[in-house]
Amino acid sequence: MLLNQPQPEAKNLALVMETYTTGSFDTFAHRTNVDVNNRLIVFDIKDIGSNLRDLGLKVCLNEIWNKMVENRAKGIWTRAYIDEFHLLLSSPSSADFLKSIWKRARKFWGVPTGITQNVEDLLLSPAARAIITNSSFVMMLNQSSIDRANLADILNLSASDL
Repeated sequence: MLLNQPQPEAKNLALVMETYTTGSFDTFAHRTNVDVNNRLIVFDIKDIGSNLRDLGLKVCLNEIWNKMVENRAKGIWTRAYIDEFHLLLSSPSSADFLKSIWKRARKFWGVPTGITQNVEDLLLSPAARAIITNSSFVMMLNQSSIDRANLADILNLSASDL
């Protein structure tokens, strides 16, 4: 449609966007096959190429946030379970977006849950540390002694709490 416009700015914009609409990065230029009105929605991002991973994460996180806002108006709790949580924190922009969701989720009837096998990666990220300290419930299953000690320090836990 932009190519049909007479203004040179429209043509320039169309050419800049071409890679993302019909070119090699057109992953998000198609209608989704995900029914976002289902009670349970699963976003699988493992096959997104590394060039689009950050954008894919943002699209999924934004959809989760929008659903949280929508459900709050209906009086419905929204639960988000994020497996391989450390992967979402590897990008600074995704980490910041997740941190903002974590800080606002309770007010929007949201229950975000991050799942990871080793917290060592999380402890390296300032955003992850903020997420951990803003969590009202932390479950640690068989963490390494170093990770337990680091978490105990962050969460102000005694030796008997571990």
